[in-house]
Amino acid sequence: MNEELRKKKILYVITKSNWGGAQRYVYDLAAYFNADENYKVVVALGGAGELKRKLEERNIRVVELAGLKRDIKILGDIRAFWGILNLLRTETPDIVHLNSTKVGFLGALACFFYNLSHVSCRLSLVFTAHGWAFNEKRPLWQRALIALMQWKTVLLCAHTIVVSEHLKKQIRWWPFTAEKISVIHNGVPELSFLPRDEARSKLASLFPFAGNMPGELWLGTVAELHKNKGLDVAIAALALLKKQNPAIAVRYFIASDGEERARLMNQIAKLGLQHTVFLVGHLPDAYKYLQAFDIFLLPSRTEALCYALLEAGGAGLPVVATAVGGIPEIVTHKRSGLLVSPENPRALAHALRFMIEHPAAREAAGRALHSTVKDKFPLETMREKTRRLYEHISMKEISPVL
Repeated sequence: MNEELRKKKILYVITKSNWGGAQRYVYDLAAYFNADENYKVVVALGGAGELKRKLEERNIRVVELAGLKRDIKILGDIRAFWGILNLLRTETPDIVHLNSTKVGFLGALACFFYNLSHVSCRLSLVFTAHGWAFNEKRPLWQRALIALMQWKTVLLCAHTIVVSEHLKKQIRWWPFTAEKISVIHNGVPELSFLPRDEARSKLASLFPFAGNMPGELWLGTVAELHKNKGLDVAIAALALLKKQNPAIAVRYFIASDGEERARLMNQIAKLGLQHTVFLVGHLPDAYKYLQAFDIFLLPSRTEALCYALLEAGGAGLPVVATAVGGIPEIVTHKRSGLLVSPENPRALAHALRFMIEHPAAREAAGRALHSTVKDKFPLETMREKTRRLYEHISMKEISPVL
């Protein structure tokens, strides 16, 4: 009993329980600290998706928060706020680690009011920005309001983690925040992939007309079907590529699911790409299939630091991506891949054509990206830097140790 009391309790809170980059981040940290005898972990989330299942498989306690959803709903958000505040009272954590825009603001407010009434046992509050929501395409007034909310979130927290240097640079003008922000890049472990032939066979079996023709190249993307990922731009680029170069044999597989599925399906049909572009849907552990591809494509409109891109590097794939957010911190243009401007189908088609027509350049880029990911983005580095941050905020000594 005394040993249990000596453990520090970490409460992770995240808005959605599907499986995306932020969820992967929470899972990696929760599993790591839950296995540490000095810590006890609880995860609170909205919904009952794959993140919840994966956490429970690791015997990590999960609490579902009613009303917690990504979209702004006043009554639901008020309900979620009270749910977080009540959870703080029942769990009495030492550290609260918030993830995502919505729960960042609601959780920071809840922790502020909790600390007001618990002066003798104040909790330490950390927020991780997996991206700034004001980067998304929205009316200017909405972006300004979101930026204000996110600034207030950073002010209310003991410390904020951003996952790329780009995200830190974007808010360098925010008052009173310079000493409260650290960059800790996402990290990935050594991954095990399906052999190329097996991965291709399994993907092709989902589409009877997606056979593997001689000389055919496979392009792949692992990304939520969301406007931010620019998948409509990639599909438009494939249409241009096929029109300009009818002899090029390519297949493009997009693994995951999301709100844009119907619109993307309509675009594929309208462009006559039903036998070229395939929406695979959700694949458990989609990274395992990466070696089925010759080129990894990431056409994002906005990005923080994409896990799927790190996994592609782990698989030794060359990359064609947009030069947005933290992507240039992973991919060096003309060395480990090709970077183009966002929302530019022609530039994307041109870069793809170069990669397709130059196999030696593809192989060199894949080797270079693999080396970068292995050397600069190991999971252990992310975990250890986070541990050090927890220790320092717990002692109320936020210092530039990261």
